[in-house]
Amino acid sequence: MLRADPFGFSMPLLARSGRGSLAGALPEGARMLGSGAIASPGSELVVLVARPRHPARDVRSSADLLGAIRTETERLAEEYDLSGRVEVGFAGPHALAAEDADAIRRDLSRTTLIAAVAILVVFLWGFRGWRSLLAAALPLLVAVALTAGTAALVWGSLSTVAAAAAALLLGLGVDFAIVVLASEPEGQEESDPLWTALEQAGPGVVIGGLTTIATFGAFGAAHFRGLRELGWVVAVGVAWSLISVLLLLPALAGRPVPRRGSLRLGRWLIDTGLWRPRTMFGLWGAVVVVGVVLAPRVAFEGSLSGLRSSTTAAVRWQQRLSSLAGWDSTSMTLGIEASDGIEVQQAVHQAANVLAPLLGEELVAVSSPLVWLPGASEQRAGLAAFAGSGPNPSLRRDGEAALV
Repeated sequence: MLRADPFGFSMPLLARSGRGSLAGALPEGARMLGSGAIASPGSELVVLVARPRHPARDVRSSADLLGAIRTETERLAEEYDLSGRVEVGFAGPHALAAEDADAIRRDLSRTTLIAAVAILVVFLWGFRGWRSLLAAALPLLVAVALTAGTAALVWGSLSTVAAAAAALLLGLGVDFAIVVLASEPEGQEESDPLWTALEQAGPGVVIGGLTTIATFGAFGAAHFRGLRELGWVVAVGVAWSLISVLLLLPALAGRPVPRRGSLRLGRWLIDTGLWRPRTMFGLWGAVVVVGVVLAPRVAFEGSLSGLRSSTTAAVRWQQRLSSLAGWDSTSMTLGIEASDGIEVQQAVHQAANVLAPLLGEELVAVSSPLVWLPGASEQRAGLAAFAGSGPNPSLRRDGEAALV
């Protein structure tokens, strides 16, 4: 009887149940549906509260969890013809962490692309030659790949502030090649102008690179994680840029050339670059492949709510559900909205089926209205069993009215 609820007693009971501190803080009309689940005044929006096993700062686990739930909800929406009529959204720290990571990756790609195009335009305007562009771009691309691989191998997870390192690295790393190329002799016959430029600019390039590395390396003393990681990543990137320029620019001469004079600082790197250029390119190509393979393993964490973009779906749902509940939940929340209470109840029942297999592995507990109110199919089965136990047809009609 209680589970079938043929007389519609559940909603008044649910409206008065769970009147703890959280329920007392609900806006007018909103209801606690037991175990932390919440319904809007018209029951067109219901919130399920789940407690994931992994903390929100574990970005990969949060992303995997949300991905699994999204995939299953999309499948069920198509199976039960709910697409376009029921909207499912996620809020809470786990959803915010996962979407923050996606937003950071998109911003990182966009800003890096803009910086690369800007550098390309300025470089072609200044040097007016594709040979010079190749000489500058090759060491820079190698340095970016190696920096990403180093970050994945050494740190694995970086803060949002450290995401700015990519554009900084492009701007700082290209300077070494610019200084060398600008030192190439003009108007005079030189058998190896690039070597001459390295001979003249090499010491300055090395000193300039070391001072830049020291400047950003000093950020390692910062207590704020974002500044510390930003300094480390840029310092590592500048070091790779310096090494790449000193090794690859001599190799671009196309053939071994005799050593002339003394370059003092960095001479051994330049001499190494002159040793079999093709072999040098092959070795660096292998190292770049390793860097590219490791790069996707870098995860970015967004722990400061003020840095979040207000355009992400998780932020919008978080604000909406916080307004409904009157408080901010630390659990992962899943909001389900439909045109009426019956449709949203059916969607909640299917969502519970999605979450059930994750209990014990990814989720510690799930709170939903189904704790108090069975699904529509279960209620109909109960009503049918109850109606078949006696001859009173009006009782069945009342029961069906209560269900609707």
